[in-house]
Amino acid sequence: MSRRFVCVVLSFVAAALSIGGGSATAQSQCPPVTSIQFPVDPAEFRLMQDFAVPSSRHQGRFHTGEDWYGGRGSSLGAEVRAIAAGRVTFSSPNGWGRDGGVIILEHQMPDGSIAYSQYGHIAEGNGVVFPATLSCVNGGDVIARVGDARPAPHLHFEIRVQNPDTPGAGYTWDDPTNIGLRRPSKFLYNWQTWLMSEGANGRSPVAWTADLADESAPNAPPITLRGGGMIVLDGDRVINLSYDGRVLWRVNLDQAAVGLIPFADAAAVIYASGGVRQINPDGSLGEAWSLGTGVDSAPMHVDGRGLLLFHTPNNELIAADEGARSILWRIRDVNPVRRYAFARDVGGVVTNDNRVITFDYDGTLVDEARLREAGALFGSAESDLLAYTRGGFWSITPAGEWVMIHSNVPPGGESAAIWREIDAFYLFDGTALRGYSMDGSVRWQVDLPGWAGDVRMSASPARDFLILTSSYGEIAVVRTSDGAVCNTAHIYGDRRSRVWHELGEDQVLRVYVADQVLGLDWGRFLLGCG
Repeated sequence: MSRRFVCVVLSFVAAALSIGGGSATAQSQCPPVTSIQFPVDPAEFRLMQDFAVPSSRHQGRFHTGEDWYGGRGSSLGAEVRAIAAGRVTFSSPNGWGRDGGVIILEHQMPDGSIAYSQYGHIAEGNGVVFPATLSCVNGGDVIARVGDARPAPHLHFEIRVQNPDTPGAGYTWDDPTNIGLRRPSKFLYNWQTWLMSEGANGRSPVAWTADLADESAPNAPPITLRGGGMIVLDGDRVINLSYDGRVLWRVNLDQAAVGLIPFADAAAVIYASGGVRQINPDGSLGEAWSLGTGVDSAPMHVDGRGLLLFHTPNNELIAADEGARSILWRIRDVNPVRRYAFARDVGGVVTNDNRVITFDYDGTLVDEARLREAGALFGSAESDLLAYTRGGFWSITPAGEWVMIHSNVPPGGESAAIWREIDAFYLFDGTALRGYSMDGSVRWQVDLPGWAGDVRMSASPARDFLILTSSYGEIAVVRTSDGAVCNTAHIYGDRRSRVWHELGEDQVLRVYVADQVLGLDWGRFLLGCG
């Protein structure tokens, strides 16, 4: 072999390794992911076109990623950062021709899986040069700038599990999830939480996770079992999760279901048709019966009253016995229910047209009030029905009279939440949580910015901590004595998502949002508050 030939080969290899102009050294193995972030700051950029939505500009094809836009005059030239440590598998300033450059990074995830992040409509400039193909990058490295793409400068960002070195077209006729693409924000938010290591001895407070199949399935709370297990409705199937998140069995359903009720030592599934079917502890199907009318909501349990409430397709609120075998009463002209609470003497629902409808447990309509926007309700077997709305903080009497409790509270509204104890009450207005003495004086206030959607608040069994979760995936634990924020986390969710949480006797906080369930080790999640 001639010396000249060797030199030519080495020159060719060097050129191949330097595609994209970066100076990083090429490596065959790059560090695994230990932290993860968004490619642009979500506080500065906003999501303009979501994942998997059809585009009229592209004949109805589905979007394969997310488009992030920073606003007029601030997107062009903005820094684009690597979401995590990884290896460059594609890097070209002309990867999309007139639509700009493309970079693809390969990431070794902590669970052993491989994921690829793609950055499109990007450019070099102002000291930023694309990294070389096969080189390693660190999470947070500036790898490009937002280019001048049509119809306005923005970042097209993808997460995929295949096609490591080929830029996608950005749109596809296929369901993107069927061809290896994933919802980017969901991937990032979830991995940010999975990678939390702030608990005791640096161990993650995430004890386990379970992914379901349906992001927007019926908003049906799970059934919790003795020992920490759960029975969950996941679209067209029912799943039994063990105390540590393992799937023990699945039951495929032959018709659409809306919810579950406890039954014997397991559950019964409620079908939209009004049919009910027992599911045995081993996953086999048992007795079947019918409620006698179709329903379109999960059951709402009235504790201590032996009642289940349902909404029906013809806009009725119906009450059934706790076995869902017979209808006890109906209230007509009730739109779909967004929130509900049951107090000592009356119950209430907030409908999707922003009405608060109150009733007694014999089915008598007590009152109807229209709100400017949705509000929060709270009730217990020992309390009056409470409402926190844009108009203030109210008690609703058994006669339906609205009595203002305190006039010095800030407005509530769409994302408001309430919790009340004997000697204190707590109000979340969508941006801040406040603890009050019963005389209305503020004991403490803590800001929780960025929350949205349906917010649920409860107290730990000892009443020393408040637990808040939202349909957008926010999680927070706050100490009741002084308002200290013990910890926060964020998993994926949106306005359609179901949200549920429960602190079990095994000291695991189970959180269910959209199509994911996670178990948080309570002691580790509390950090210094424990």
